[in-house]
Amino acid sequence: TLFRSVANLKNANAKDALTLTVTGATATAEDLLTLDGRTSVTVKASAVTAISGNAADVKKLVAAKGVEIAKDVKIDLSGTTTNASDLATILKATTGEVKATVAADTAAKLNAALKDAISSDVLTLTVNGTTAAAADLNALDAKTSVDVDATAVSKITGNAADVKKAVDAVNAEINLDAAVAIDVSDTVSVADANLIDGTNGV
Repeated sequence: TLFRSVANLKNANAKDALTLTVTGATATAEDLLTLDGRTSVTVKASAVTAISGNAADVKKLVAAKGVEIAKDVKIDLSGTTTNASDLATILKATTGEVKATVAADTAAKLNAALKDAISSDVLTLTVNGTTAAAADLNALDAKTSVDVDATAVSKITGNAADVKKAVDAVNAEINLDAAVAIDVSDTVSVADANLIDGTNGV
């Protein structure tokens, strides 16, 4: 196992020219970083399909030039809460699924930071702040396979199309407070007004 390999190389250091190839399907970021520190040669870890660890270790790993990882490696940050800014760096480093619980922030800030997230990522997102743009909420919904928690938001703003999508429980996966207020910026049809009014406290 990788753990045993790390243990067996406890006396090696960065000046040693050891050619190391990791063959297991899974590895921790901590172990891969440790191997990186025990050889002057790039550690070949492209066969690893899933990497787990805390955000600090994974962020350091994806920036490390001494470890070669697959471009589509899966990243699991479960068990810790990750700042959106740190997660943004990790998301840029892989096209694979990223799993993480993200620290709560406004919809606008989360949307801006997580621009590289996609719908297959498993991101637990919690929106804070009293007001959120429907467009930002919809964008967050498209960045994760998990329902977005926006129950702390007391007011949603935006055009009719964006608001309708955000509050439509059938098509969206955004959890809202039942009494959330809605501020629609343009003309809304009677049908859409009824849908919006029936979903929340306009």
